[in-house]
Formats: sequence, structure tokens, C-alpha cells
Amino acid sequence: GQIISYSSERDRYVVRVEYIDQEVLRSLPPHMQLEVSLHPRETRDISVSSNNIRIAVGTHVRLEGLVQGVQWNGRYGRVTKWIEGVGEGGVGRYEVRLSRQHAVLAKPQNV
Repeated sequence: GQIISYSSERDRYVVRVEYIDQEVLRSLPPHMQLEVSLHPRETRDISVSSNNIRIAVGTHVRLEGLVQGVQWNGRYGRVTKWIEGVGEGGVGRYEVRLSRQHAVLAKPQNV
């Protein structure tokens, strides 16, 4: 899906996903299922917790709300990897490369 927006108050993303009603698709004859699946799909916007989102490596992101490393707030970088369970509470972090010399580990809500 494609991230459309983020609500910091709710810590949720709105994600636009392609959708095919699987029940309707299964009710069609096999030759029509393929034809329907090749057509542009309907989209739906869904609300997703930041804990259930993984931003793809290579995505350009903006850092915000950093408490440690506040000098990086507002800066843009590229996600280079996801690191599972680091820091307090075992929360994963994104490694965000800001330049050749600087990379920051950031919680999902700060990306």
C-alpha cells in the first residue's frame, strides 16, 4: 500500500491499499477471475498502527520528534534498514542515512 498521511496524536497511518472483494472474485467462473484480476483494482484507505508498518528500504523520510539528537529533527534521509527490538522496551528502529557521514536510529513514530 501507499502511506497517505500520519496522525501523531493517534500514532496511526492512513494507508491506501488495492482491494478486490475475494468473495465476489471466487463466485466468478475461472476465465473471468483472471480477466477481473487484470483490471485496475478498487482502492481503500485503512488506518494502521505505526507498529504494523514497515517503511521500505530506500524510502526518503523526514525525521521529527527526536528527543536525543534533536539537531536531526526536520532533516531528510533515506531508510537503509530496519533493526528489530533495540532500545528500551525492545522497540525496533529504522536506520536513516542523512549523509555519507551521518546515520540515525529512529523509532517508527519519529520517521
